[in-house]
Amino acid sequence: MNIINWNIEWRRGSNRHGAAMRARITSLDPDIVCITEGHTDFLENDFHPIFSDEDYGYPIRQGRRKVALWSKKPWREINAVGSADMPRGRFISGVTDSVVGPLHCVGVCIPWSHAHVTGGRKDAKAWEEHLGYLEGLARYLRGIEKQRLIVMGDFNQMVPRTRAPKKAYEKLMDALPPQLSIETTGPIPDVDKQTLDHITISSDLSVSGLTGLSNYSPTGERLSDHFGISLSIGATT
Repeated sequence: MNIINWNIEWRRGSNRHGAAMRARITSLDPDIVCITEGHTDFLENDFHPIFSDEDYGYPIRQGRRKVALWSKKPWREINAVGSADMPRGRFISGVTDSVVGPLHCVGVCIPWSHAHVTGGRKDAKAWEEHLGYLEGLARYLRGIEKQRLIVMGDFNQMVPRTRAPKKAYEKLMDALPPQLSIETTGPIPDVDKQTLDHITISSDLSVSGLTGLSNYSPTGERLSDHFGISLSIGATT
């Protein structure tokens, strides 16, 4: 089965940049899609969506969501909170059926380093929201089963570490249980760059392919400030 993860920088499916990314996504026939910084109508009706809360501390704009999950199969056990003390509006999880059995998918959009520092509420210090989110995510992940589990989205850190403070990188590593492996470390094939957007999978899942989806059109137009990730997985047990 194929999973796609992409921060589309608020592009609408109705404009040419958003439409180009949507066409690229659907051409790969994905089973599950994680979109960060997107809109509720980005993918069409042959997918089943679940969304994070619309309020993430910045002015609410109709249809915008920090993170969304789409699946070819319906969702159940939907959770838009995670841990109660996590910054809101940046989390969604659910269980969907797939060719490898029921999958628990967690979509995250971890705050960037200056979230609510000079914008939004303007009441945070650099990395404060990021670190607080990781603490809450760690609590959530400790409390759930680590089987048929996928955690994906915009982590706002590269792996291995590049510019993030050591404290923030260590907090990210601590938040992910040992049963999860980050499959998007180092330069991503076909784009040869590190990514802020990651897919992690539990040890009962295996990877059969990883590729990057260019954030440029064939004519050189930038579609998003992030490139996409496509990961093919199967079951080990």
